[in-house]
Amino acid sequence: MPIIDAYALEHPDLELSCMNYQEFQEDLFKLLDNVEHGSNRINRIVSELKEYARKRERTELRWIEFKEVIERAVNICRAEIRKKVKSFEVRIAEETLRFLAIPKRSSRSLSIC
Repeated sequence: MPIIDAYALEHPDLELSCMNYQEFQEDLFKLLDNVEHGSNRINRIVSELKEYARKRERTELRWIEFKEVIERAVNICRAEIRKKVKSFEVRIAEETLRFLAIPKRSSRSLSIC
């Protein structure tokens, strides 16, 4: 900036990006502030994502019954299913597969992450 400032003093009619030098300088500093603010936000978001990933790594796996997942999925979709078909029946064998997963419980459902 000192070099451009010195040049602008010697050339008062200097224009950059269709702005006189004073306007350009003000605009440039605003842009740099915005870049700094944006990069700080990005750093914070990345840090939060890293922390979230670390928490997920520490989460224990547990055995999930496939039957439970199917039942919950059907319950979530039941209203929509009733609109589309006259009759719908789910038959799940008592002995179904189990798999290891990180369960994520919400108030309505079990989702597998």
